[in-house]
Amino acid sequence: MAVSRAKFWQRLIKIISGSRPEGVTFQLNKARPEMNAIREKTEREKIFADATHPRVRSLARDICRGLPPGRERLDALFRYVRDEIPFGFPPRWNEDAASDVLDNQQGDNIGKSILFQALCLAAGQEARIRFGFIRRGLMRGVIPGWARLLMPGKLLHAWVEIRLDGEWAPVDAYINDMPLYRAARHHLEDSGRSIGYSLACTPAAPCHYDWQLGYNYLGALAEGHGAWEDAADYFASPAYRPLPPWLLWLYPLVRKAANYRVRNLRYFDSI
Repeated sequence: MAVSRAKFWQRLIKIISGSRPEGVTFQLNKARPEMNAIREKTEREKIFADATHPRVRSLARDICRGLPPGRERLDALFRYVRDEIPFGFPPRWNEDAASDVLDNQQGDNIGKSILFQALCLAAGQEARIRFGFIRRGLMRGVIPGWARLLMPGKLLHAWVEIRLDGEWAPVDAYINDMPLYRAARHHLEDSGRSIGYSLACTPAAPCHYDWQLGYNYLGALAEGHGAWEDAADYFASPAYRPLPPWLLWLYPLVRKAANYRVRNLRYFDSI
């Protein structure tokens, strides 16, 4: 019996995304074990939150000059990462240390989390990074529809926990810069949705873009992978699921289209 056009495309998307639809069998090429070992060794040795990098240390010192340890320093570091590093998808996927984010002068949720953690550590504040998956719908309006269809249903997300008053507090409100946040929230409210345009505004996470007022992406979180001292530890762990090679190959095109939409939202309040 002929397969309908819709079912054909559904099967094709499942195949190229790495899952196996019913009735379809295929064999994937497996990476050589010795290459996996090299990759894991490299990721363990690389420090993403490179707090000792001269540029990171100098910047943390400048931001925190004259401020006492604790909330005032954290507030200054938070506002720098939120407002001075615009949100944007970097040239390389999940390869940038904090010093690289400063070089790029932009970062996505992972890059800005790594930078915030590194600046906190350089300023003498305890900080660790957490990873998990958020629902793909969060990027509706930012990543083009054709690209979202090719992506997994859950996307990698990172945020930082800071040690404050003896307890760990989650922070991720630094991810969107304020011009982007205001425009994205306007479009999200107009859409009648609670998740999209890189925001999650739900009763559990009311979408305040101040680090002391809550964890913003809780409403979109689908799966948590725990806390890590450095992103390298997570990337070398079994919990990390890298993008398939074909999607990495498409990443430059997706990045260009997504960053174009982000710029339109930020500067022209349109997509």
